[in-house]
Order: sequence, then structure tokens, then C-alpha cells
Amino acid sequence: LIGRLFTLLPFATVAVKINFLSALMSSTTVCLMFLVTWKFLVRCLGHAPSKSEKLFIMAGAMTAAFFIAFSDSFWDNAIEAEVYSAASLVQALCVFTILRWADGRAKGKNDNLLLTIVYVMALGGMGIHLGGVLVTPGLVVFALMTNAKSLLNPRVIGLAVAAVILGTSVTLFLYIRAHLEPAINEADPRTLQALWEQLTRQQYGQGSVFYILTHRKTSWAFQFNQMFYRYTKGEFELVPEGNRLHAIGVYVPLLMALAGMVWHAGREAKSWWMQF
Repeated sequence: LIGRLFTLLPFATVAVKINFLSALMSSTTVCLMFLVTWKFLVRCLGHAPSKSEKLFIMAGAMTAAFFIAFSDSFWDNAIEAEVYSAASLVQALCVFTILRWADGRAKGKNDNLLLTIVYVMALGGMGIHLGGVLVTPGLVVFALMTNAKSLLNPRVIGLAVAAVILGTSVTLFLYIRAHLEPAINEADPRTLQALWEQLTRQQYGQGSVFYILTHRKTSWAFQFNQMFYRYTKGEFELVPEGNRLHAIGVYVPLLMALAGMVWHAGREAKSWWMQF
């Protein structure tokens, strides 16, 4: 639906417009990561920053934004016509919004921002990509540590359910389009049963968390060393392979990240747990 709106822009070809959409969403995500890091650092500081402190905070926020912008997978997603840049935008927007909510709690503001997060998460998780909801556990932990009464308020819970229903209703678009015989009609969700099977990913077979944990096709050691660790090292390579400084260029970003995690944990536990 968003892509369709971009095809109506009065310039360039359809291909350029759709790729521009990914680049725009990725750029917006980078801007939000700058703001998120700024808020993290201010929270770690514990007081309103002075002019000199703002310079250091800005430098840290810019470093974080540039690291995410030029990371391997994020860059690839930013230059292709895919859903992953939009999913990253949903994640960044929800994290930024809950930090704004936390700032407002001290001023007695209402919890409408929590409902906004729920709506955006439902809309993006079902209408864009399920990867957008991966930040949900961190957001819930942060909200509970910040103000559990808001999260457990019956009024907020009731409105949150309504927000989820409203956000996920965008999937009815698939049901409507399937009846118009489009050239591409994956899973053919022309009945409500077929739509439900598509949304619950039944075409992929068994895939629940419990099934995956009990039917692993490889060891945890392989999963961590060859997949997670190798993938993470490749995300922030400052020096290309073949250069004698390659090892330094790989491990410097990782060591910076670990040092930042330790420092963050000692200064502000709530936002640290959200990141963790």
C-alpha cells in the first residue's frame, strides 16, 4: 500500500520510486537512532546536559547513527526494494516513542503514546514485516520498570486491544485484492480461512518457538560461533579482508560496543534492559 502511493510520485520510473522508498525509510531510521542514542546518553547523565556535555552527547549519537547507517545488512536493505528498511523504521519509531513516553511520565502526561506504540507495532508487524515486533519484549520490560501502573491500567489495556485490531485490519487488503485476480496472488487468500492460514504462516509448516528448540538441525555452538558471531563481525568491518589491519578493524567496533554496554548498565538500568 505504501509502495503504491510512492509509484504515484511525479518523477522517475516506478523502479526508482520504490527503491527511493527503501532509502527514505532507512534514512529516517538513522535519524531516529541518533535521537534514541541522544536520549539514552541524557538518561545516563542523570541531569540536563550543559553546552559542553551536549557536544559529547552529539558526538556519541552521531557515531551510533553512522555505525547503523553503514553496517553491512542495513546498507543492503536501504538500497533494495524490500520490506526490511520499513521494519527497521517501525522498530526505531517505537523505541523513540517509548522514550518520549518515559520523559512525559515525570510531568504527569497521559499514556496515549503507549497506545500509539501498540498501533504502530500492530500495523507494521502485520502490514509490513513481523521483524518490526522484535523490540516488543524490550519495550514491555522498560515500561514495567518505568511505570507498571500505566501498562497494567485496565483502560490502557482495553484501548490497546482496540489499537491491535485496528492495526491488523490492514491485512483485509489481501482478502480484497485476491478477488480481483492479480498477476501475483500468493496463497490466494480469497476466503477468510485462507487469509488466516497465510497470516499464521501455515504454508511454512511447523515453526513455533518450542518446535524449533526441540528440533534443532545443528548445535548451539555452531549457531553462535558460525552464524551469530560471524555475522556480527561482518556487520561493522572498518577494514576490508586482505588488509593486515583487518582484525583490528573488526574487533575495535565490537570492543566499543561491549564497553558501551558495561558503561550503560552501570549508569541507567532501565534503558539498558530495553536494549539487552
